[in-house]
Amino acid sequence: LVHLRDHVVQGLTSFAQLLQHCYKSSDEKILASAEQYFLDNKGKTLIFLLDGYDEIRKELTSSGLIAEILNRKILPACGIVVSSRPHASFHLRKRATLKVDIL
Repeated sequence: LVHLRDHVVQGLTSFAQLLQHCYKSSDEKILASAEQYFLDNKGKTLIFLLDGYDEIRKELTSSGLIAEILNRKILPACGIVVSSRPHASFHLRKRATLKVDIL
């Protein structure tokens, strides 16, 4: 679960940093092993739950780590579930590589 409204998350610049933040681990060996595993299989066994898409700064939706995940530039085979208020769904619909269901 990635809380997008978290200012720490908004400042992350690499998948390794995101792993460290989400796993709350400081064991570099375990984190490096997990990072390599997910990168090797292109995220096939990974699901991102991105909570609060409507609460992040606009520039993070077009560049940065979150944009790279959403645009499938890193971990292209991962699953992505995004929660957002309806007014931000327009930006999600513009992403051609994503299937968007509004519930």
